[in-house]
Amino acid sequence: MAEDSSLFPIERDNTRQSETQSAFNLHYLKAMTDDTGLIQHGVGGVPDPVTGYTTDDNARAFLAMVRLWRAFPERRQETEPLLRRYLQFMVWTQLRSGDQAGKFVNFVSYDRKFMEPFGSDDCQGRCAWALGEAAGGPLPAGCDLAVSRLFHAVLPHVEKSPSPRATTYALLGIAAALPQDVRLLYQFSEPLRYLWETNQNSHWRWFEEYMTYDNARMVEAVHRAGALLFDDGLLRIAREAKEFLTERSFATDSTIGGYLEPVGCQGWLYRGGEKARFDQQTVEAGAYTELYRLFGDTEHEQISRDWFAGRNTHGLPLYDPDTGGCHDGITREGINRNQGAESILSFLLTVTG
Repeated sequence: MAEDSSLFPIERDNTRQSETQSAFNLHYLKAMTDDTGLIQHGVGGVPDPVTGYTTDDNARAFLAMVRLWRAFPERRQETEPLLRRYLQFMVWTQLRSGDQAGKFVNFVSYDRKFMEPFGSDDCQGRCAWALGEAAGGPLPAGCDLAVSRLFHAVLPHVEKSPSPRATTYALLGIAAALPQDVRLLYQFSEPLRYLWETNQNSHWRWFEEYMTYDNARMVEAVHRAGALLFDDGLLRIAREAKEFLTERSFATDSTIGGYLEPVGCQGWLYRGGEKARFDQQTVEAGAYTELYRLFGDTEHEQISRDWFAGRNTHGLPLYDPDTGGCHDGITREGINRNQGAESILSFLLTVTG
């Protein structure tokens, strides 16, 4: 691997992020944000109001701004208004009465009408993750009460969910907000342990009979829970799952060396089958970057981060540092030219470390 192959170089410094990382660009995120919240999709690099908003995206945007607000105090004048706008959106979309009180509505039209009774289990989990991580550290003045109330109201709903991804996301939030709560850590990690013990064998070291989306987040959640609980079993599962995932997620090119090629959404990867190479999603590259950072694997962290800059299957950059926009993924033909909310957030969530 060439020494100058890093396009977003990592510089470990206990007091300061690298200059490359601190130069994150929020111009496109601001263009995607109006006085309601973050618009869901774009047509090319132009926000598409017809697609409305999702709480999924606003929760991830809130988490990204929390991380940036904490990591870069000199840019709080820029990040704090966005942080408050996305948190306000979540305050608005959490139901306050009835049997489903505490759940979030996910899809909202551009004219501010709720498009469903409440969102999916995965949506509830993502909200619990964002709010839990926010509750686990400092916040702008006046935000802590809203964060705490929203988090504790949604958590019981996720606790009842059969969705492995919802459990995964909530476990990440619990690990950050309530690291001493042994009951909750076990309550949310045991379903993932059960999935592992049920589905893995000597040839398939994974939680399910297939690999679909946010695979790296499952490994991250199990590792974080295992570390907090001093549970060697969970830590062993995380190590084995990471190795299995790594073996199926990288390729090699004679020019650029190793590069990330995550499981594509056009077919996924089923036990005994072949991996779908396309479409590759930005959310995967972001999750891989954070997973390897957690494990201290700087080589794979760097390779995963560089996926955004062109170290990928087609050798094409997705993130544009000049505009702050990010294309929506890699297709068989090239890059998806649209630039939606999830894509730029996937990149921004990798900036802090």
